[in-house]
Amino acid sequence: MARRYPLGFALLLALAGSLLVQAVVLGAAAIRGLLLDRGFEGALYEVGLDPVTLGLAQALGFGVAIAFGLSRTSAAADEVLGLEPIRWRILLLAFGAGLSAQLPLTEIGNIARERWPLELSEQLRHAQLVGPAGWIAAFGGVFAFVLIAPIFEELLFRGLLLRFLIEGYGRGTGILLSSLLFGLIHVDPAVIITASMAGWLFAELRLRSGSIWPAIGLHAGINALPLLLPPRLLRIPGFNTVQPEVYHLPAALVIGSGLVMALALWRLLAAKETERR
Repeated sequence: MARRYPLGFALLLALAGSLLVQAVVLGAAAIRGLLLDRGFEGALYEVGLDPVTLGLAQALGFGVAIAFGLSRTSAAADEVLGLEPIRWRILLLAFGAGLSAQLPLTEIGNIARERWPLELSEQLRHAQLVGPAGWIAAFGGVFAFVLIAPIFEELLFRGLLLRFLIEGYGRGTGILLSSLLFGLIHVDPAVIITASMAGWLFAELRLRSGSIWPAIGLHAGINALPLLLPPRLLRIPGFNTVQPEVYHLPAALVIGSGLVMALALWRLLAAKETERR
């Protein structure tokens, strides 16, 4: 199936993984409602603010999709997924590049929000999710968004699906299709745009480095910055604030962080090339 219909197979895996994640979330909400004697809607809202449950749901849903995809190929799993080991300093450099990439991507999202605004209730829910109160909730956020999400999303989209799509359509089209699929699972139009652009960065890094781990590090860094810079630590309108109107980040901040990201990625790829010699 994967060799004859690579796009259909990729769509199937991406959709199946996303639906399984949602199914686990719904199941967790149903169980929570029964155990705590609460209505389903209230329990679902609470589960949606629990990063540990969300992380476990993603690990299970995408993990099943990855396992199924691997069962459809005769190649070794480490080869398909790109599990070539790398040095810690390369992973840390990728993480730093991701921290810098978050602000330019955020501003692109702000521009998209002019066309597709987000309700205040959704902004508040997102702010609660990435700005948890207390150390336990903060560790839950790190577990879900800096560990689980980057690992399982990268293994599926830049490991499994990217390989199938490149085999079927070539490098450029494979990167484009895998990035769009990654964007589409995020549903929200503005996030689709930024996630697709981030997906292109992840795919390029995956292919140029020869390993999935730098892409995971880059992804983790992007997800980590909102957790590291909550508004109570540093209030940045257009990044970590909730307001009815759209704010834009200062151009100097966007350009500066973009240059830092570019430098980090250049150093990252140069380090990888040096190791190959």
